[in-house]
Parts: sequence; C-alpha cells; structure tokens
Amino acid sequence: AMDENHYRFSVKKHLTPPPTLADRGPQYADMVEMGFPRRVDGVPAIGYAGKQQTVTSQGYFCPRCKIKTTDLPSTCEICALPLVSSPHLARSYHHLFPVPPFTVKKSTDTKICFGCLKTVVEGEMFICCSCDKEFCQECDMYIHDLLHNCPGCC
Repeated sequence: AMDENHYRFSVKKHLTPPPTLADRGPQYADMVEMGFPRRVDGVPAIGYAGKQQTVTSQGYFCPRCKIKTTDLPSTCEICALPLVSSPHLARSYHHLFPVPPFTVKKSTDTKICFGCLKTVVEGEMFICCSCDKEFCQECDMYIHDLLHNCPGCC
C-alpha cells in the first residue's frame, strides 16, 4: 500500500460481497425467524451472559420466552430464537440492496447540497434517481461507501 487511504481502499474492495442479482441464485427465499428484544435497565432478573446464568439488572428480554440475555446479537438459550437489534440487521444486509449510482449533472449556478447543506458554486451535482435530491461529490461518496442509504429517500 502506498499510504493509509490506499490501504483502506484496497481492503474495502474485498470486504463487501457483491449484490445479489435477481437472475442468479435460487428461485425462492427461505424466511429466517428473528427476535427483536427490548432493552430493560434497572430490573434485576435471572438472565444469560452467553451460556452462563447470572442475575443482572441490564439486558434484553427475548420476545418469545421473556428470558433475559445480556448481549446482542445472540441466540436465546431457552427457545433458540436468534436475537438481533435492527441496527445490527441493517448493517449486515446493506450489501444486498446497494444504493443505485446517482446521475451527474454539471451546474452553472449555485446549488445547496441536500446532505451537508453546503453551497456548491458551479460544479458537479449528484442527483438521486428516486427522490431527485442533489448532493455534492463528498456526500455522494459518503452515501455510497459508508452510509448505504440515501438521506433524501428515508
């Protein structure tokens, strides 16, 4: 690697799997049953930290059997339901639904970026095909490389 940025770019190319295309793969999808437990603080109860049974006042209650667990993501020790939080799930599956590339438009007048609210004077603007919001180049790179969601579409 030539420098830190080149190293990060090289490693990132190998981290994200390619998106699933409709014309490849199985013709059906299996459903995965998951539980989204709610966090509870200050209520002492018997729960599980891994396979170890403990008394704890912080943790998450399994939505199926109501047993407490201390860690997410995990599997409920009683009913074997996979327990995850919605942010964990979103971060895990962003590569399946990538943000489509934005349309590049040369602007001759002053525009305001929808993402960072900075003023862009005579430059390239990147337009989302779904919501028609305009973004600067830095926000376009941030949306496609790290955020994986268009702020205008949310």
